[in-house]
Amino acid sequence: MRVACRLLLVLCAPLLAAASHGVLNCGMVTCPQQSSMIVERFGKYHRMLTPGLHFTWPWPLESLRRHELRERPYEVQRAPAITKDNVDLVLDAVVYLRVVDPYRANYAVDDPVTAMLILAQTTVRSRIGEMTLDQTFKNREELNAHVVSVLAQAGSEWGVVCTRYEVKDIDPPQSIMNAMKAEAEAERKKRAVILESEGVRQAAINRAEG
Repeated sequence: MRVACRLLLVLCAPLLAAASHGVLNCGMVTCPQQSSMIVERFGKYHRMLTPGLHFTWPWPLESLRRHELRERPYEVQRAPAITKDNVDLVLDAVVYLRVVDPYRANYAVDDPVTAMLILAQTTVRSRIGEMTLDQTFKNREELNAHVVSVLAQAGSEWGVVCTRYEVKDIDPPQSIMNAMKAEAEAERKKRAVILESEGVRQAAINRAEG
């Protein structure tokens, strides 16, 4: 009994290993809607499967790898960045990616999604280094557009399109946050004093005219 179990395990292990890198191929496979499957015969590209039911040669003659064609959001790993005026920031962002060319996504780069996420992280850090702290808060749309344009150029070679990039949050150091709050409070007090003095001045003018 033990020998039979071990023999079955030895026979099934390569099949499960192949499935971990793609799709379990037993001679018949269903490609879901908004998906595409790359078929390799003896390790070489053979054809591409569209959504529907397909008959294939079982593994190891043919191996399959599925690519999702729908747009999906991905969290960009939080990473520190330094602004032009030497302020340390930590950015939290999300990027929306969609595979448009499964062939390039399969062969042009090992992992297209990971490659795009790393490129997005390095691009935004480089762009932050050209901006001051105030500009990072005021020009978020410009920052997002810059990252999308860079990812679009690289993604065209990898078969992936970046539809949008959004900075969700920018976290400066606590000391900078305290200084910004103090500055905002001082600005509010300044406006209150100015409004109060203008009110006193207008009241004096009204009494003089009366």
